[in-house]
Amino acid sequence: MPCGFGNLFTSAFEHPREPEEVVDLLGRGDFLWANVGVAKSGTFLSHPSFGFLARIQ
Repeated sequence: MPCGFGNLFTSAFEHPREPEEVVDLLGRGDFLWANVGVAKSGTFLSHPSFGFLARIQ
C-alpha cells in the first residue's frame, strides 16, 4: 500500500491506498515485472537509502 514514508515504488504504479482495494488487486492476481537493484547493503526497488535516512527507516 502506498501509505507512509517514502513509498515511491507503489505510488509510481498507482497502486490503491484503501485496504479493500488492495485486497481486490491481490485477488485479481495482476503481476508487474520490475527491475531490482542490488548493492552491498542488499536489494532495493527504487533507490537505496543511506546515512541518517536509512537509520530512520
